Amino acid sequence: MKHSSFRIRISNTSLQWLFNWTSTLTAKDGKALAVVAKILDILNTRSYISVRLVKVTRRKCGTHEIMQLNVQILLEGNDMDSAFTEGDNSKVVPTDTCKNTVYCVANQHEFSSIEEFGLILGKHFVTTYPSIVNKVNIVIKKDTWERVVVPDSRGKNAPHKHTFKRIGPQMPFTEVSVGGNRGTVTTVSVKSGFKSLDIMKTTQSGFVGFPRCRFTSLPEATDRLLGTSADCEWVYNSQQVLRGSVNFNKVLAPMFPRIAYSFG
Repeated sequence: MKHSSFRIRISNTSLQWLFNWTSTLTAKDGKALAVVAKILDILNTRSYISVRLVKVTRRKCGTHEIMQLNVQILLEGNDMDSAFTEGDNSKVVPTDTCKNTVYCVANQHEFSSIEEFGLILGKHFVTTYPSIVNKVNIVIKKDTWERVVVPDSRGKNAPHKHTFKRIGPQMPFTEVSVGGNRGTVTTVSVKSGFKSLDIMKTTQSGFVGFPRCRFTSLPEATDRLLGTSADCEWVYNSQQVLRGSVNFNKVLAPMFPRIAYSFG
């Protein structure tokens, strides 16, 4: 199930009526059953949060590494509907716990990519709440920072050890889903990419030969400026991800120049 942006508000009385009515349906009532299934899917989805996180790793040599992330988490389970129908929160992981988990897990683990962090978080929730959570959906967006280049003690330009500047607006992201059964991770899926890579060409771009009618006023141009914003995404092989044989940063690194080069 995909998390939707709309909100539903159903009273406990209405839900109880829904469950009673569902018991009277048969296989012939396909459309009605599909609607009920969609509602139950929504009821079995809880603990949706968005957390801002900055992780600074301080090396002994004085060099700092920085990672600034926006982490969204959506937990799913089979038996969360009782929280709506009976006010039973025994199978609901509080959003405050999810928020604290993001900070604590980030502090306790070393990771070099947003995909690694997403997998660590997903496995944590599946194994920590084996009787509650059977799927974790995580979206992580990363702000890009690079080191400021300044003169060193010998007057030569070099990357500063702990001063950074933001690069944008392009933003890498990943969507990680981790499925589990009784505390054991059974499935993973990872989709990554980036959004809003702004590209401009100042020559060798034209627009000619387009259809014209009496309402067309645009003249043909054999050479003009071209500006665009590119989004790109790719999906990793789930078996390779499970085996831990994917270097996520190595895959991402050439993507920006490859996309820009395609406009050359």
